[in-house]
Amino acid sequence: MLFIENEDSFKVALRNEINFFVGAGFSVLAKDKRGRSLPTGTELVSELCKEFSEPALSSQQLPLVSQIIKSKDRIRFNEYLVERFRVTDYDERYDAVTKFSIPRIFTTNIDDLFGKIYEKPRQKYLNDLVIQGATFRDATAVEYLPLHGSVTYPDPEFTFTPIEIASAFANNPTQFQYLVSCLGKAPTVFLGYSLQDAGALQSLNSTFTNGPQDKARWIQLRESDAASESYFRSLGFQIIIGDTDAVLDFLAKASDELETTEPQTLSPSDFGSGGIPTLQQAAVRPITDFYRGHAPVWHDVLSRRIPTTAKYYQVVNHIDAGRHVLLSGIPVSGKSTILMQAAAYSDTNRVKLFEDVITAEKAEAIVRTASGKGQVILFVDNIGDSVDAIDILTSTPNIQVIGADRSVNIGFGSHRFDAGRFVSVDCSDLESADFSKIFDAIPPAIRLARMEIPQVDAQYNPSVFEFIEKNVRGQKISDRYREVLARLRHEQTEIHDLFVMICYVFSCHAPVSFDVVSRFCRAHGDYRIVYALTERLGKLLSDVDTSDAQFIDLDDTQDHFTPRSTLISETVVQMCRNEDFRRVYLKFHTNVPRLFIPRYSNFRRYGYRSSFAERVFQDWKEGEKFYLKAYTEDRSYFLKQQLAIYLGGRKQFELAFKYIDEALTESRNRNPNIRHTHARLLFDANIEKAVTDSSLRGHLRKSMEILEGCHEYDKRQTNHALRFADQSIKYSNVFPGTEADAYRSKAIGWLKEEIEKTPSLRHAKHLLRQLER
Repeated sequence: MLFIENEDSFKVALRNEINFFVGAGFSVLAKDKRGRSLPTGTELVSELCKEFSEPALSSQQLPLVSQIIKSKDRIRFNEYLVERFRVTDYDERYDAVTKFSIPRIFTTNIDDLFGKIYEKPRQKYLNDLVIQGATFRDATAVEYLPLHGSVTYPDPEFTFTPIEIASAFANNPTQFQYLVSCLGKAPTVFLGYSLQDAGALQSLNSTFTNGPQDKARWIQLRESDAASESYFRSLGFQIIIGDTDAVLDFLAKASDELETTEPQTLSPSDFGSGGIPTLQQAAVRPITDFYRGHAPVWHDVLSRRIPTTAKYYQVVNHIDAGRHVLLSGIPVSGKSTILMQAAAYSDTNRVKLFEDVITAEKAEAIVRTASGKGQVILFVDNIGDSVDAIDILTSTPNIQVIGADRSVNIGFGSHRFDAGRFVSVDCSDLESADFSKIFDAIPPAIRLARMEIPQVDAQYNPSVFEFIEKNVRGQKISDRYREVLARLRHEQTEIHDLFVMICYVFSCHAPVSFDVVSRFCRAHGDYRIVYALTERLGKLLSDVDTSDAQFIDLDDTQDHFTPRSTLISETVVQMCRNEDFRRVYLKFHTNVPRLFIPRYSNFRRYGYRSSFAERVFQDWKEGEKFYLKAYTEDRSYFLKQQLAIYLGGRKQFELAFKYIDEALTESRNRNPNIRHTHARLLFDANIEKAVTDSSLRGHLRKSMEILEGCHEYDKRQTNHALRFADQSIKYSNVFPGTEADAYRSKAIGWLKEEIEKTPSLRHAKHLLRQLER
């Protein structure tokens, strides 16, 4: 039985390009002229000790034994090895390697197994780099480098001992540089090594990983061992578990399944937007900006100064398997970074496009352009804003969709597309093996002297943001922007309010246009006033390039402005004092008509959330008036739902029920999110009163029944499961007994399902612990 981590990526590498790096364990199914299997290092020690009458050395490692025996009888030692490692017969499954795209083979073996294998195929030959040197643009050549020497050389010298290996590289540094260079050009699989080889592999690994580390590396372990797997993962390897027999079975089967790739007649330029820039085309900025908390830009990714994590390789494996993928997770967990890295680094002949927003109309255009012409991989950031386009794209066989967004945003829109077509990768937590890679990549000027692991709940690992913030010197991003707001508030109130407004709008998934700034500031379209104000904000803002795929849908006849990242926008809104935010919020909604707001359909979903109203309106009557005015301009039942939630928070349950009932009617009782809110209000209005009035128990049961129905028929099961669990706990506190136990049991089952799907659901785990007490 063979286990291969990220097996689909391994198969793609075999088809496209992969280096082989093999040790003694790989050749054990080949035989010498006496019919003996070629030995592993441990077996060779036993043979040498017996052949050279050195029983006292039998417990020592091969390098030490070789050094001692060779120093006593070098000629006989070499003659023995030549006879022992000349191959006269081998398992026919080895021939499968000639069918794969293997441009380079490196080996620490001295046998001539690969020479025998490559004698057969007509279309390929083995080019020994030591004898012949490198070839030039010869697709039929397989570059071969026997690092310890070869039995095929006249008067061979074998570098088995540590002194000889060190000397070989010291005397021939170009050979070592060539090796390092090649290992960085393509994925590499290490076969036939054992934990005894770990020192040499670590030394080699530390050398060829000083640069970009996006090329995958696999290593074969003969059997599962947690310590060994953890060790090699810490070096950046993905794990293969199984013996050589299992590896050859896999290679033989995979060679029979190789498919010829169809030629592409498409190019990114055919689509008008979405092409991934080159490093030369990407706008340059200091990499320290990324490690200070700003969102990734293409230059960060293309310059390869952000390390790839274990989650990156999982995503690429799904891409290689042809699956649609959703990258989800908590805020600032590296989703966009992994999405951009996968778009930039994944090896494929398919057209790769990267978009930030896809409308249904844009999706139809992409489908028409790609129809019958080739394969497309479409990477979509903030995919929760593109839900109307997803089913159009995923129902097209030659288009693969890779999307990223926060878990809550994906859940909010999941009823509007078929999430069952996707596999989900939760990016919230780092793997332990990622810590050192990220720490080493932080620029030394801002990095702590020693790595620190952030303290989080024992069930989790830190996120990328948590880890980087802990290991970077200087102010945290929240502290910096708290100071910025305080300074602007005291010195330039008008600029303070403009900055908070831009951050508020951007946190609601919309950029700010020239028209919005003009309306907000009452500049009456005077460009001099607008630009004077925005220029005073300087580097706190980013100008939007409407030719950028992220903003291709915007009006290119006017300028647009955003904060430097979503993180900054949300931090500023959070840090802003409530009295200041109230002033900005009311000024925006009074001065800026909705028709002027770019991407209003996105803005509506976020900009009228009850959480904002709770900060702004202490008087519930004022809040009610605000929502009703907004409803007269945009007759969306979503506004009445948010009004109901707001009034429920203010304990105005009679009015809250009035508005949620209206929302239910207007949605024709078809929106499970509205029904969920109705159940929530029904429960919250009665749970405290039920302590002294058991007649209200029926209302609580009705609420639980509604949530059960929502969970059964709605695709967004997570939200319903969490609310049902919370209410189950409260219900059992008031009415303990068989009925409450049944609710708790159902809640436990639902939560376990959700945690299995999304391990980063920290609130779900907290509720589960409470339920299981």
